[in-house]
Amino acid sequence: RKLDEDAVLYAEDGIAEETDGGYVIDARDVVEDGHEVDAVKGLAGGQVHNSLTVTADAFSDDAEAALEAAGGEAVLSEKGEELAAEAEEATDDEDTEE
Repeated sequence: RKLDEDAVLYAEDGIAEETDGGYVIDARDVVEDGHEVDAVKGLAGGQVHNSLTVTADAFSDDAEAALEAAGGEAVLSEKGEELAAEAEEATDDEDTEE
């Protein structure tokens, strides 16, 4: 919700890009502006009104659904894709051990 509410401000600050249909935001840029973190995960919290294409290292299922319901998209970063592949591999290993 915070990204949705502040998309215009982020665009003015050069953190987001305004498109014809909404905004493109890299959540890692928003977080890195004020905090040092290892990974950024998009979480749901309220409604999304703008079409947002958001890049992050991970997303909750609810956040991904909210973005898509508003016409946007949840995009995994390169690091996010690596983390997802590692998690999938760990799950496959656990299944093999059973």
